[in-house]
Amino acid sequence: MKKILASLFACLALCLGLVACSAQLPDEIVGRYVLTSASGTVSGVTITKDTYEYFELILAKNGSATVRSKGSAAGSPAYEATGTAVYEDGKIKFTTTNGSASATEEYDYSDGVITYTVDAEGMSFRIVMEKVTEE
Repeated sequence: MKKILASLFACLALCLGLVACSAQLPDEIVGRYVLTSASGTVSGVTITKDTYEYFELILAKNGSATVRSKGSAAGSPAYEATGTAVYEDGKIKFTTTNGSASATEEYDYSDGVITYTVDAEGMSFRIVMEKVTEE
């Protein structure tokens, strides 16, 4: 299970690694999002919202993005990655770099809800995150 979570976290890290340039995000996008649902499989193992102790995404006005998560299984490590985000036409594009290679992946955005769907390389899952109103 730890290897499965590590694979999923690595996939998300590709979305949220650090890059040099970023764009301003619209105020409606900026904020903290928490996982509200997860479904699918990673390397044959079913994942659900209960797979995580916590999972959040923080989008800043300057275009920086941070994901924090921790699996619910005993001994699961906490995970944190940073990167950049650009919003255009209902899509949030997350970019990461690793050495000289970079990758950009798209998440769907609508009315405070971010949806990410993956169907590749032994992974087929969908996660939904909703914006949290801070009080």
